[in-house]
Amino acid sequence: MTALGVAVVVGAIGLAWYSRRRLADYRREFARRVEIEASLRRTEQRLTDAIESMSDGLVLLDADQRFVMCNSRYREFYPELASRLTRGTPVSAIIGPGAREADLCEHGTTTDTALVQVVESGQISPDAECWLATGRWIRISDRHTGDGGLVGIRTDITSLKLNEEALRKASGRAESASLAKSQFLAHMSHELRSPLNVIIGFAEMIESRIFGSLGSPKYEEYIRDIRESGQHLLALINDILDLSKIEADKYVLNPEPMAVPDLIRTCQRAFRLRAEEVGVRLEYSGGELPRITADERAIKQVLINLLSNAIKFTPPGGTITLQAAVEGPTVMISVADTGEGIPAADLPRIGQPFERSVKPDGIQRDGTGLGLALSRRLVELHRGSLEISSQEGIGTQVTMRLPLSLERQAA
Repeated sequence: MTALGVAVVVGAIGLAWYSRRRLADYRREFARRVEIEASLRRTEQRLTDAIESMSDGLVLLDADQRFVMCNSRYREFYPELASRLTRGTPVSAIIGPGAREADLCEHGTTTDTALVQVVESGQISPDAECWLATGRWIRISDRHTGDGGLVGIRTDITSLKLNEEALRKASGRAESASLAKSQFLAHMSHELRSPLNVIIGFAEMIESRIFGSLGSPKYEEYIRDIRESGQHLLALINDILDLSKIEADKYVLNPEPMAVPDLIRTCQRAFRLRAEEVGVRLEYSGGELPRITADERAIKQVLINLLSNAIKFTPPGGTITLQAAVEGPTVMISVADTGEGIPAADLPRIGQPFERSVKPDGIQRDGTGLGLALSRRLVELHRGSLEISSQEGIGTQVTMRLPLSLERQAA
């Protein structure tokens, strides 16, 4: 065989070997691509299943505002659009020419208002709510995709809206009931105060013996009880009337410049005899204070309520301390006693109308529970605060903080 023949044979063998090797490579590459495509189809199917199983509606548009896909939940929200939701359809063709008028339907819209906005202005709706013609409420949340398309989520919030409406109606009924209660209490308080004042006035006149002796010591005791009971009931009615005025926004403050130390000493003198009768020391600790602008009658009423409670619940030998000081833009006034204290479990509700603490034996303490409630409301009307701290068996401290100045309210 000539050299040329050998070369031809060797070349043919090499070409056959190379072709066989390349064929094997092609087969492996084909198998790999088939596997990749199968994997992609499985991934796409899983993604489709996940989207389809969502409780929210989902719609996807491409960068040219053409429909790509949506799930069945989205079709359920917009049944009138379902027949036009085919891949590649422009959004303008999906919503139709009458979409803008449909959005104004008084029974709710039949189209996707967010897509209408995309067509009209090119803007998306990051967060919006829409009422559908089917009676459902949905929340719309649209976002741009990385390639310039749009993904929209539609969430059914019908139950949330119904709950909000129910709460609004319940709140309205509660406000109406509260207003009716306040008006009733105010009316009844006025009706009761007049005869009570007459009873107290006649009791005081008889007790002072204007028309001569009563004839028996027992009568003097009875008439004193009548007067004291009438005064107690009148004070209770006044508290109820003030509370009802505050709740009905009818209580008007009359702020004037006032000296806090003078007011505290006035209250201290008024309660000194009563404190001595029950064996309780009444002390005041406070230096010079600037004059504040407040309703002196209201602040005096708060101090009287606090001192009355302190004396009532402080045993003989105890001490009640009045303190006053400037704390930043406020004046602090506190009444601290060494009395029974309030159980920790009762503290959160103390200061609410008609709430009273309970003794260790389970018996409610004396009183109506109105004094602290009224005091807190009066302090809050001054844009101040009233805090109660207590430790059972050690004592209670009630602290009110008032701004240095309060503008006069319009009558």
